[in-house]
Amino acid sequence: LEGRQLHRLLTPIFLHGGIGHLMANSYSLKSMGANVERAFGQPRLLATYLLSGIMGNVVSAVQSPNPAVGASGAIFGLVGAYYTFLSRNGEL
Repeated sequence: LEGRQLHRLLTPIFLHGGIGHLMANSYSLKSMGANVERAFGQPRLLATYLLSGIMGNVVSAVQSPNPAVGASGAIFGLVGAYYTFLSRNGEL
């Protein structure tokens, strides 16, 4: 990337490698999204989703020469953030 075409860190979040990939990501968001949104609020959910997706694409770009697609990094980031939230706020 080297400072050029930085949009390539964001756009893969909205692409998918096939119908199965899209369905798995959609199911993940459907099953946990409302709980995460309730805990974080919309702005923090969006920020966590986007930053997780971008960082997932950065790691993918560093670790693999192949292009990345899909929202899996963003979804894993939401799962991790929600797990951290629940572990720190167990009384909720």
